[in-house]
This record gives sequence, structure tokens and C-alpha cells, in this order.
Amino acid sequence: MKKTILGALVTVAAGAVVSITPTAAHAEPWPSGCKDGYMSPRVGTWARCASGAGYVRAIAKCHQRDGSGQKTVYGPWKWVGKTSRAMCGPNWIAVGHTHTIKH
Repeated sequence: MKKTILGALVTVAAGAVVSITPTAAHAEPWPSGCKDGYMSPRVGTWARCASGAGYVRAIAKCHQRDGSGQKTVYGPWKWVGKTSRAMCGPNWIAVGHTHTIKH
């Protein structure tokens, strides 16, 4: 009987710790004040977030200048306050820009 009660108490205590952990891990706000745009002269795109905690990544939709192909390019993940750049490459032009964030 004592082993059953002790086992139940350990299980309940472990469950309480697990349910508290996800809330504490994300106490800081998500990135906010995020903007993106074209680099001049449309060689790629940029993205930056002004506040919060986390990362931002620029995304560029690129077309070949002669119209023969298209691709999507992703910039590196950058901490809030830093600028991520997605470069299309030689003979390519940026025709679309956006960004993504993560905590």
C-alpha cells in the first residue's frame, strides 16, 4: 500500500513539473515590429524585428533576369535587432519579399 501511494505521489509531482515548464520557457514576448523589403537594386531582400525575443529570417522570391527560372532564397536566422538578408545571386532579381520569425 505504501509503495502504491508513493508511486502515485511521484507521478503527480512529475506531471506538475512538466506542465509548468512550457509556460516558463516562453515568458519573453515573441519578436514584434518586424519589417521586410527589397534591397536596392532588387538583388535580394532584408528583414528585421524591432523588439521581443527570438529570431527573424528574410525570404526572397527570385526570377532569372531572362525569365528562364525562379527560386526562393532564405537568409540566415538573425536575433531581434539584427538584419537578415536573402540574396538572389548574379543574373537574378528579387520579385517578392517576406519574412518568418521563431522564438
